[in-house]
Amino acid sequence: MKMRLRISAIAVALAMSFVNLGMVAEASSLEEVRSLVESNYYRAVGDEVLAKDSIEGIIEGLGDPHTSYMTKDQYQVFLDSIESKYYGVGFYFEIVEEGVLVSSVIENSPAEAAGIEPGDIVVSADGKSLVGLSSEEVATIIRGPEGSAVTLGILRRGTRIDINAVRGKIQMEYVSEGGHGEGSGYIRISSFGAETGKKFGELLAKQNSDTLVVDIRNNGGGYLNSAIDMLGYLIPKKAALVLKNRNSSNTYYAPEQGYYTDKKLILLLNEYSASASEIVAGALKDQDRALLIGSKSYGKGTAQNFFNISDGGVLKMTTMEFFSPLGNTINGVGVSPDLEIEEGNVLKVSELLSQGESGSHELEIAGENYKVDLNMARSKDYWGAYKELLDSLYGDKVWSGFYPEYMLVGELKDAPLEKIYTVKFSKGVKSETLNSETVDFIDADTGQEVELNIYSEGDRVLKVKPLDPLEPNSEYWLKINTGVMGLDGNRLKVGSLATIETGDD
Repeated sequence: MKMRLRISAIAVALAMSFVNLGMVAEASSLEEVRSLVESNYYRAVGDEVLAKDSIEGIIEGLGDPHTSYMTKDQYQVFLDSIESKYYGVGFYFEIVEEGVLVSSVIENSPAEAAGIEPGDIVVSADGKSLVGLSSEEVATIIRGPEGSAVTLGILRRGTRIDINAVRGKIQMEYVSEGGHGEGSGYIRISSFGAETGKKFGELLAKQNSDTLVVDIRNNGGGYLNSAIDMLGYLIPKKAALVLKNRNSSNTYYAPEQGYYTDKKLILLLNEYSASASEIVAGALKDQDRALLIGSKSYGKGTAQNFFNISDGGVLKMTTMEFFSPLGNTINGVGVSPDLEIEEGNVLKVSELLSQGESGSHELEIAGENYKVDLNMARSKDYWGAYKELLDSLYGDKVWSGFYPEYMLVGELKDAPLEKIYTVKFSKGVKSETLNSETVDFIDADTGQEVELNIYSEGDRVLKVKPLDPLEPNSEYWLKINTGVMGLDGNRLKVGSLATIETGDD
């Protein structure tokens, strides 16, 4: 009987895809499993569980979805699933009451080609219900020969649909550049395979930007050692996690890797970032090394070891619970981001915070200054993401993040949906300079300009009327730029802005 300590796979149910087995074992194997569970399970196990007359009974009695018994071949299949080396559809999943929750879809996989999305709940495969099955049973049904087809019944946001997928070889680049372009400071970690730490270091050395973005969204975990190795490039010699078993507690430190970056660091995470991903997130947060953006992580904070059984099988058993370096609980809790941003805006927010050049607008976030290119932020593609970021930072002064060079001259609340707005100048201005080039009425949510009638009364009064009724319970900004010229021929020294919030009607 041999225990494998080095392969501490933090492979959560999200990443489990190994075939089912009939729990058939000789009495000696049962005694081995019973002894291992009694001695090594991370919590004390009651006599009523240990007295079960089968391996299956003991494991079911633990009520732990991360503890299981595998044959030698099934163990290899499990390892292949972490490294993404198998024939199937290509998504990670979690067993839920409604069926099989898709936590992430492997890039360039049959699942991606078929249109399967994270958040989908798979309820059947070729007409066979998946509800109530174990992850092993689900994997057995969904996997199959290369080129074979499978029809998956899916619940997507409450609607039942069928998706046809053709099984193929699953090969995933678990460390890759992308998103922002080669060398631009963006590295995606899709899974913590055996070589993840090394490959992360290789890509890290190629990055040219001042800010590094590391994306662990939809990363269901992998090897604990790989996560710690990766942290060696970011927080060498600092505490990475605390591991506790039934009898002891140990702090593990990130190693020195021979290469270290002190670049400003942004970490992207979401509700499908689990296990080894949460080790990285918890360590970087506790060490004040990164700005975490996204949503709270999954909350899978247990670690498993693998034990060889004399019949050739392998027992994968939860032996430890891990905590962040400061002792914060992860299991069942997750790691919270510094900035909670909707999934669709996360990557754009990271781009805005990492690609600003000298002279851009500076935002102070968690004690760090980030430069934002305002032309990029004000563009149609990025406006919504930037506004969500500013909402979390500035509250009711979002306008100042978009137009820091402007001066606030008025605030109007509960405005009617149809109204003529009057602006009075302290000195006379040339009426011909009051036009669509100098006067804007902007929808604060979208950045779209509202069509206006613009006219003046004398040389000190500007009248502005939107052509169409405004939207209820919305915010708009009336903006006058420095193109307006006074009667003395001088332009306005600073732009002026007024905020307008509409009422119900």
